[in-house]
Amino acid sequence: PLVLGRTQELFADPHARQRAWRAATVVYATGQAAAAYAMSSVFAASGGSYRLLFALATATSVAALVVDLIGRVAARVGTPPPCT
Repeated sequence: PLVLGRTQELFADPHARQRAWRAATVVYATGQAAAAYAMSSVFAASGGSYRLLFALATATSVAALVVDLIGRVAARVGTPPPCT
């Protein structure tokens, strides 16, 4: 929902917005299917242990946090300081 909301903000042209919305939905659905398949494979390969799945989920969450923080720092560096 956040990506789709942001997509709507970025594209003023309704046709471009529809194409971007469609692409975002397809990428999201494909990612969900690929992740489910990958996690099922990891679960089967680990002998039915959830420990590895939780470790992978934690690593993914930390990676997302790092990417977000890098993006925020990059955005601050690229913008001029506020006028006082």
